[in-house]
Amino acid sequence: MAKKPKTKYSKEWLTKAEIGQILNNPGISRRDELMISMLYWCALRVSEMAAIKIKDINIKTGNLTLWQSKKSDDPELVHIPEQLIKSISQWTRENKLKPKDYLIRSQKGGSLSRIQIYRSIKDNARRIGIKKRITTHSFRRSRATHLLDGGLPLEKVSRFLRHNRLESTRLCSSDGQWYI
Repeated sequence: MAKKPKTKYSKEWLTKAEIGQILNNPGISRRDELMISMLYWCALRVSEMAAIKIKDINIKTGNLTLWQSKKSDDPELVHIPEQLIKSISQWTRENKLKPKDYLIRSQKGGSLSRIQIYRSIKDNARRIGIKKRITTHSFRRSRATHLLDGGLPLEKVSRFLRHNRLESTRLCSSDGQWYI
């Protein structure tokens, strides 16, 4: 077994049960539930989450266009699972969001800051008793780990994460095996 490399990305990940606990917590707000679902199911970076506008989401095709990706100047398409599309549709109707509006807005109507998103996630995890050091990246890492554990090849996980190079995908499966 390969030795665990030490990188700034060697952070804890969440189990599927822990993800479920956070999302099914009766105290979670609808906004936070949608935000955490997007971070996990679409494996978004926090900057990508903060920048999503309603016009970036195609409900019919189930795709999200990322215009402000950290890794690329070109727009990138991300598939949104069907159950999440339903939540987004309901959220936009209930909040009367227009195409130019951010999906997850601050009280003033602008985008949430990275710190606001991080605090929201940390508060929700703490509320249900998760003691792990959770960051916004933990949801992206958790999704990738769950895909690897489910048997998806490393190359496909790398493409799903929108990495430019396979070497960028350094993940650990739940059995402790490192894939580089």
